[in-house]
Amino acid sequence: MILKKVNRKISLLVFGFLLLTFSFSFAQDKQKIQYDLGVQFFNNGEFDKAAEIFENIYKRNKLEEVYEYLFSSYVGSQNYKDAEKLTEKKTKELPLSAIYYIDLGYVQLVSGDEKKSIKNFEKALELLPNDGPEIVTIARRFQKRKQENWAIETYLKGRKIVNGDYPFSFELADIYKTQNKFLEVVNEYLYVLEYGRNYLDDVETALSTTIGDDESGKRKKILKEALLKKIQEHPSNDLYLEVLIWAYMQEKDFAMAFIQTKALDKRKKEDGYRLTDLAVIASKNGDYNTATKSLQYIIDIGPGGMYYRMARIEMLRVLNLKITSRPDYTLDDLLQLENTYKSTIKEMGKNRYTIDLMKDYAHLLAFYLHKNNEAIAMLNEAILIGDGSTKQAAECKLELGDVYLISDSIWSASLLYSQVDLDFKNEIMGQEARFRNAKISYYTGDFKWAKAQLDVLKSATDRLISNDAMYLSIVITDNTILDTITAPLEMYARADLLEFQNKDSLCLLTLDTLEKEYKSRYNLMDEVMYKRAEIYLKKQQWDSAGKYLQKTYEYKDLLADDALFKLAELYETVLNDKVKAQEKYQEIIFKFPGSIYVEEARKRYRLLRGDEKF
Repeated sequence: MILKKVNRKISLLVFGFLLLTFSFSFAQDKQKIQYDLGVQFFNNGEFDKAAEIFENIYKRNKLEEVYEYLFSSYVGSQNYKDAEKLTEKKTKELPLSAIYYIDLGYVQLVSGDEKKSIKNFEKALELLPNDGPEIVTIARRFQKRKQENWAIETYLKGRKIVNGDYPFSFELADIYKTQNKFLEVVNEYLYVLEYGRNYLDDVETALSTTIGDDESGKRKKILKEALLKKIQEHPSNDLYLEVLIWAYMQEKDFAMAFIQTKALDKRKKEDGYRLTDLAVIASKNGDYNTATKSLQYIIDIGPGGMYYRMARIEMLRVLNLKITSRPDYTLDDLLQLENTYKSTIKEMGKNRYTIDLMKDYAHLLAFYLHKNNEAIAMLNEAILIGDGSTKQAAECKLELGDVYLISDSIWSASLLYSQVDLDFKNEIMGQEARFRNAKISYYTGDFKWAKAQLDVLKSATDRLISNDAMYLSIVITDNTILDTITAPLEMYARADLLEFQNKDSLCLLTLDTLEKEYKSRYNLMDEVMYKRAEIYLKKQQWDSAGKYLQKTYEYKDLLADDALFKLAELYETVLNDKVKAQEKYQEIIFKFPGSIYVEEARKRYRLLRGDEKF
């Protein structure tokens, strides 16, 4: 009997608990429905209806998000009286919370009582704590109420309060951006550098974003002037000089970057380590003069310098590029370069540090001075250097394969390419070796096998290999699939090989025969014209080169954008006809929007037009 009474009481308690839980859950669901409806009214601009709903919810639930919707609904419906009452009550409940004085001041401002508004904004500033995140929260409340100048005052006062902890520079810069005050933006980014090197990367990233679209150059000028001022004010802080060097590098003004980098190197006695990076970047951008000056500075420090050997090797690479990238180099230039290679290799020896130097020297011997046997001997020596890396040996094998190819030892070349392909099967170097082997099949008329290899290489991870494979595959397809007569393509492939072998006269004769006998083979004619243009460019016969580039473009086939870009370069760099060059670059931009040359054409067009001062 007693047990039954106990069980009954337990059942009643459980039932009561379940009933209470259900009621609470029901109330919660009902409130959620009301809340969602209020949000919907608010988003639709029906602020009176939203305010009525949020008033009811706020009586039971004083969460900050409910307060915010209620406050914004009052303001949206211009019910400033109730909005002021709401915020006044909040300031009494939480007298040390600055954000509600901001809200109160904002209501008074929009309702026309500016004096009271200023008083409450000032009160908010008085309540700033010695806490960085809280200061940010208060400043953002000012921003939320569209009071950017008061947000600036908050950060500036906060900077004094935290005193050396964090200066809120990035936050201030963001506000100044919205006000289009670029000088203030720059000054804030530079100010944070007084707090140490930890902020350097962040500052450079922020500046890069800020000046990235500055085609007029005005922002870059403001930045450099601000940096020069900072350098004068803080001569012991090298970070400002580093950012100035970075700024010159962004503008590709490597000559000025060299002057400042040299000064910094001497001050910090760094043996030229910054100048090595400058030389590499300047060289990649075609400023070989600055690259050689930077490297010569390191070399002049002497053999005891930490970067001496690297500078000697890099100097030869830059000198090589400086000469061979010019269409008007002379035999004397090449012979002088050959002597420099000889003396450098003699001084530094044949070892793992000079393998790349030996490879580059062999390329010069074979492809420019036509000393194939000397090139083969040099490459074989480089491959046999015991402590060299497998990658260096493979690169030398690829180069040796190329030298065998120009020497008509085609199968020796293929064997070397196959070795590299096997050793680096799933790497870019292996793909490059496979592409060169596919070209051998193409040169020798085995188009079916060549195309099979090229089609696989279309998905190569290296974009250049992929593009080259795709192009050659299309050439083969266009000239074999629809026509069983492959003689024209065989003749063109032979001309292509002759040009690679530097047998330019024979190549031109082959192309002449091809055009005479198979002129109706329209698909090949743009390749014929382009190949002629390449040869005449090598021969520095500019008129003939320009004529055939123009003819290539007029065929409006695969090589049209390539020909047009080379024609623009010819006008710009050799014929010194800036107007014509500008016209051709503009033509690429508008007629070939998907071309790989568009970005470079746009940059050069703007430079010629005078948009940017580098």
